[in-house]
Amino acid sequence: MRARPVLTYAMLSLASLVLVGLPLAWWLGSDANPGLMWAGVLAWPAQVGLFGLQVRNRGSGMGFLAMRVLGSLARLLIVGTGGFMAWRDPQLALPLLLGLAGFLFVMLLLEAPVLMRFDAVRVDREDR
Repeated sequence: MRARPVLTYAMLSLASLVLVGLPLAWWLGSDANPGLMWAGVLAWPAQVGLFGLQVRNRGSGMGFLAMRVLGSLARLLIVGTGGFMAWRDPQLALPLLLGLAGFLFVMLLLEAPVLMRFDAVRVDREDR
């Protein structure tokens, strides 16, 4: 039962990555493609992994809160890694940091609806 919300989130977040990344790539131009690609490579697996940890600990009260705090710190570390990469290659700076901020924000917004949907299904099944 726990794999289903993670798989749903992985597919939705991948779709959002494409829906946010394509207009951003068009707006920034073809020189931005490597930076946006790196932003997606850094953001998507981390978000799906962090969401999986939240799903695993969602019934444990403080464990869920600890995973939210850990997720926030991990996202800061990811943006910091992107900043370091941008410092090493200035041509990547704008697309990488814009991509990271945009991708992480949009995927973070998807977490709550997916969790609430599967929690509602679980509660509904327990009532029967």
